[in-house]
Amino acid sequence: MKESKPLIKAHFERLENYSFIGLAILTFAAAIALIYTYNQRANDDIRGYFDTQRGIYDELLVERSRRYLVMAMDKIANSDAPLESPPEELDLAYAFLNLGEYTTRFNCVPESLETIDSAREALLTRELPNSEIIGPLFRVLDCQQIVAASKQSDKRILATELLERSEDGRTFSTLIIIVSYSVALFLWLLQINHRRKIQLALAERQAWEERALTDSLTGTLNRGSLNQYLDMYLGGNGQPKRPISLLMYDIDHFKSYNDTFGHVHGDQALIKVTRAIQSVLRADDKQFRFGGEEFVVVTEVTDSTQLAALAERMLNAVRELGLEHPNSNEGIVTLSLGIYVAGSPPYEISDLLGMVDKALYQAKAQGRNQVVIRPAVPSTH
Repeated sequence: MKESKPLIKAHFERLENYSFIGLAILTFAAAIALIYTYNQRANDDIRGYFDTQRGIYDELLVERSRRYLVMAMDKIANSDAPLESPPEELDLAYAFLNLGEYTTRFNCVPESLETIDSAREALLTRELPNSEIIGPLFRVLDCQQIVAASKQSDKRILATELLERSEDGRTFSTLIIIVSYSVALFLWLLQINHRRKIQLALAERQAWEERALTDSLTGTLNRGSLNQYLDMYLGGNGQPKRPISLLMYDIDHFKSYNDTFGHVHGDQALIKVTRAIQSVLRADDKQFRFGGEEFVVVTEVTDSTQLAALAERMLNAVRELGLEHPNSNEGIVTLSLGIYVAGSPPYEISDLLGMVDKALYQAKAQGRNQVVIRPAVPSTH
């Protein structure tokens, strides 16, 4: 009996060891589960914050649209005579309001976009006095206010949710502190994974913002992106950071092309033309849709010979498409192209766009299907 006691004691010691190991394993597993749950919830919060349907980061876009519309209305209201062209702020107000999130969620947005289009058309045709053009635009301001207020409400709701989940997270943090060294190591590994997910969420946000600055039809950058790019280039003081050239082109007699073949074929022509142009541009060159069939290419090429060669490649790329156009002098779709080389004087964005627009106008006035470069160099045909 005396000999059996050490055996029994050893047996219970082994059982205690097994229980400790089992408890350690259960504790480790529970810690893993807690950390994973906390990490997963935090990741869901981040994705919810940046989600394109209920996120808050896009509220600034409708505010920007509203500011541009107010600026455009101010210009129209303060002009005693018809404007030479619609204010560019009107196009910017349209661009920043024309988002899928807005057009599908808010019924007033499609109507507002049509109102802005109608105002722009009225300014172009000069059929209405400025006072009658202004009136309908106030309804657009009301719609923008509705969108902004809704996004602010989303922001408050989402902020409340995040705060509540943050308070819940304190409980998880308390439990995590009491785990073993192995759990701490596991937490470190999960933290790395958590950071990777944050980076992915931020990358998704950046991708969404890039889509907001891209023309949905042609895939080129849009008018809002062009203004942002030129504003960054001018550095806020109007002084160029580096030499650049602007190339503005449009399709010759495009209205008659649409009248002949219809707008669906017209859209297809725009897509084919912009792709052909993109194929001959350098990797650093950027192509923007300025409006309608007008596009702007920004390049750091400033040498007149190289610019002339680039322009000729652009014209040839479109000619080689061989798109039938019975109302064109060539019988196919062609381009007119104006180029402006930015010098050292201080500029406004409107100065740069105005100069290249004059070059394009000159190319069209001289017979189309050609290039004009300002400062003047021999044209190419």
